[in-house]
Amino acid sequence: MNSETANVSQTVPDGWRIESAVTNLGSGQGFASRRTWRPDLQSATKVEDFPVYLRRNITGESETKDLIPRFVSIIVNAAADESFEDGTNSNFSRTLDILIRSYGSTVIVALETIVCSEKSNAEVVGEALRWIGAARDEDTKAYRRAVLQKHLRSLSPRIRYAAALGLAEMDDPGAIPALRNALEREIHEKIRCHFLLVLEQLVQTQKCHNS
Repeated sequence: MNSETANVSQTVPDGWRIESAVTNLGSGQGFASRRTWRPDLQSATKVEDFPVYLRRNITGESETKDLIPRFVSIIVNAAADESFEDGTNSNFSRTLDILIRSYGSTVIVALETIVCSEKSNAEVVGEALRWIGAARDEDTKAYRRAVLQKHLRSLSPRIRYAAALGLAEMDDPGAIPALRNALEREIHEKIRCHFLLVLEQLVQTQKCHNS
């Protein structure tokens, strides 16, 4: 049975569009139509709704691999206009938290690739790496810790600092050996002090776990 599909897209407000697909079923069986809400990827005005869209519309692994990096790129670009404050969750961090809990390491891989490029906004990099550590998702914890530990060796001082901040948020004593090694290699005094504070925190956490 042959079918012919016509696609019509209509742009709607708030960064979304409705895609309509009309399919000729052939053999005199008539037509079938389907309307799907999809984000307008040229707009980031409703980035907080993207996780909802993903949960409703992604049905397979191939779609996940294709769409997740695009969504992560959008929210990273939108985050450049945000102001981040210690102890306060941002729209960026809340969206990341939902994405990480929903799609795990796929989000971390995309996020790491985007935020660690030379063109990345320094504040967004810090917030992203902090939230890689802060996300409450046990399934990705070991992978997230490995990502942060790797960036303790980054050539960029700002990324090394942010990676240690993420490890402080994670508060996992498993990062102690990597932090000790990073502390021995670090040449910037400010970052050394930062590493030392995080290391002391993790050692204290380890003592609490062992008591």
